[in-house]
Amino acid sequence: MTTPLRADPFEFSYLEWEWKIEKVLESGDLTKKSGDDFVARIYVTFDYPVSELPFGQKLKYRAYKAFTSFDIPLRSLNYVWASKEDIGTITESPFTNWVQYIVVNSGNEEAEEWTSLKRNIVEDYREAFGEDPRQITGITIMTDSDNTEESTKAWFGAITLSKE
Repeated sequence: MTTPLRADPFEFSYLEWEWKIEKVLESGDLTKKSGDDFVARIYVTFDYPVSELPFGQKLKYRAYKAFTSFDIPLRSLNYVWASKEDIGTITESPFTNWVQYIVVNSGNEEAEEWTSLKRNIVEDYREAFGEDPRQITGITIMTDSDNTEESTKAWFGAITLSKE
C-alpha cells in the first residue's frame, strides 16, 4: 500500500511507526535476488530527477519504464525487518542501488510483539546515499515473499512524519 505525499525531509525529519510480525522469512537474504523478501518493510521514496542519473542508469530507467506504467522512484530508503542480518546494516538492493535497505529489526526474537521505531530520515539518507535527500514523495508499507515463496504475516500501526 502506497501513500503519495510531498514533504520536506528537513522539516519533517523523523519517521515513526509500529509493527508486529508473525515470523521472519527463513530464506530471506537481503544480499541475494533469490532472498530479497521481507516480512515487513516501509519504503520512503524521494524525488530524484532522471536527468541527474549517469548515462547507464538512464538507459536502465528507460528500460524499466518501457515495461511499467507506474513511477519508479530513483531514491528509496527501505526500513526492513530482516531475517538474519544485523540491526543497523545498510546495503543496496540486489536489484538496484536506487534502493537502500536499513535493517531496523531482525530475526524472530521480537516476533508476535508490537515494536515501535523512530528514525531520522535525513541522517539515514545521507549515510545510505552520501548526499542530502530531496523532497519525500511517498511512503509504502509492504510484506513480500515472491522470491522466497514463503508465507508469514505482518501488522502495521500508526506511521507518522514529525519534526522531532
